[in-house]
Amino acid sequence: MGGRPNWPTLLGMPWLVGLMACGGTPPSPYFRDAEFLRFGVDPRVEAEAVEAQTRRAGYDLQWRTEGTNHVALGLRDEETGRTAVRVVSSRGTVLSLDSDASPLTPRHYTLLTLEQLRDVDRMPADEVFVRVEGERDGVGCLAAFRVTSTGTLSRIVVDGDAVIADGCASEIADVNGDGSLELIVHAQYVAFGLESPPLLRIPLSVHAGGYRLVVGVGSMLALFADQRAEARRDLADARHRLDVERALRAGVELSAMARFEGESTGAQLKTLDDALVGLVLTGRQAALVEHARKLIRDGWEAMRSDNAAEEDALDAPESEATEVGEPQPGDTAVEPAPDVTP
Repeated sequence: MGGRPNWPTLLGMPWLVGLMACGGTPPSPYFRDAEFLRFGVDPRVEAEAVEAQTRRAGYDLQWRTEGTNHVALGLRDEETGRTAVRVVSSRGTVLSLDSDASPLTPRHYTLLTLEQLRDVDRMPADEVFVRVEGERDGVGCLAAFRVTSTGTLSRIVVDGDAVIADGCASEIADVNGDGSLELIVHAQYVAFGLESPPLLRIPLSVHAGGYRLVVGVGSMLALFADQRAEARRDLADARHRLDVERALRAGVELSAMARFEGESTGAQLKTLDDALVGLVLTGRQAALVEHARKLIRDGWEAMRSDNAAEEDALDAPESEATEVGEPQPGDTAVEPAPDVTP
């Protein structure tokens, strides 16, 4: 009794543990089957149920896309013209968009697929693109969403406002053929007061988890190459015909491209002045040019499409012809007009 260990008991314990293991629940016949456990619904099966439900409500399936983590459905009611988009993941329906048929603010949603995209070889498997018609005065703006491996959905930043106030992306393409998508903002500079406003197509590239303006990237240079050549041809023809407003329009487009390529404000103003130097202006045309120079000097801030306040500055008389190129305080000297022949 003096503390001697009970050897038979201790030696018998491994046998006891072995017997308990043999008498326990038998293992699964599948090797490491716990790794194949799934939580939530099967998106494909669930999408079929959602499609059947919307069909009963009068919608027909127009488009269907499948990614690694989701199924997206584009639906339309042919009788009423209403549209809808559903995105289904392992969590069920994670995005539900339906037309707003209000006569004051009509809005329709269209799911984008490869067949609807221009110059795109592939779409990211976890991204969904929806065109929102009527969001900005009838312009179809693109909204982008990302579905994660856990089935959650989040909206991807599309920073059109970095290009122009109230700007939105309305086009999607692989601009330079590198396999990455760019969303393209059509920036129309109506604040310059021209009858035919300057227009640029400016890409938003994938950056910091969203589609953002990245100055001077390859996709921007590639997209600007054709636009610059076209603006220079238009400028050469306008100068030949002494068409001041067309020359001003081309000059603004070239100045805007210089801005997005990272050129200084002085360089942007020189680009504008070089486009117009030597042309004789009426009073109103001179006011238009000075208004354009002010907008550029101010950093292109007053670029809203509804910017009617700037119109008062353009009501100069049509008399007192002047020649562009007279230096203003703080401006760079105007050089002779460059050769703009492409």
